[in-house]
Amino acid sequence: LQKYFNKLGNDKLQVKDEVKQLTKFVHHNLAKDPFDKYEMVDADIIFCRNVTIYFNNETTKMVINKWYY
Repeated sequence: LQKYFNKLGNDKLQVKDEVKQLTKFVHHNLAKDPFDKYEMVDADIIFCRNVTIYFNNETTKMVINKWYY
């Protein structure tokens, strides 16, 4: 925690600037936005926690295929 975060008060942490410079965070509408946007090219990892539970089966399959691509 000390290596990658700054402590803010008793219960809050902030990612250090050195880590932020190595990372790119983007918001993306999985059901609508195309994956060929420059933000999505060569992505190393995509975090989508519990997102597909809100989609119907057709949309879930479409999104998973986009991830695979």
